[in-house]
Amino acid sequence: MFSVYLFATLVGWPFVLFFLFFSADADADFDADLEVEFDADTDLDASVIASAGSGVADAVLSIFSFRALVFLFAFFGVTGLILRGLGLHAIPTFLLAVGMGLFAGYLHSRLYAYLRRSSAGAVTTDSDLRGSRAKVVVPISDDQKGRIEVDVDGQPVYVTARGFGGGSYEIGEKVVVVEIDNGTALVGQLNLDE
Repeated sequence: MFSVYLFATLVGWPFVLFFLFFSADADADFDADLEVEFDADTDLDASVIASAGSGVADAVLSIFSFRALVFLFAFFGVTGLILRGLGLHAIPTFLLAVGMGLFAGYLHSRLYAYLRRSSAGAVTTDSDLRGSRAKVVVPISDDQKGRIEVDVDGQPVYVTARGFGGGSYEIGEKVVVVEIDNGTALVGQLNLDE
């Protein structure tokens, strides 16, 4: 079994290091994405068995992306090597190594899914902002730019802003983005009652 743990470590960790240090910039992840995302939101009227079944299915299916399998493989290998080096017997070592690998793969998968959902994945364009309602977060005056918060696809986006044709706006005021001029939002008074 030692050679299996060594092989898993030697094959898995170079990929883990690559994903940790280079994947964010190069976006050269080899995600085979067999991953199926389930929202395990269960209603109160759903049976306990059904909710437990969907949670188990979510956990099992979330491990099948290439990245998650790499993390599973790497942590399985290194855990096996460490435990065998400490003199633990073969069966407990194998079970703990499998458990650690599954945990690492699942944890990576959940964290990666969270980061994909919470990050602004797509670049916000001028057309995304034009006509949007916004809230002033840094005061805007005739002679000084401020900042606004715009909700784009459920994510707050903060943009430098100034008044369209002049005008001052205080923190918390609701405005509308009239246009974008060289990365600065030109905002006007929002006339609708909220």
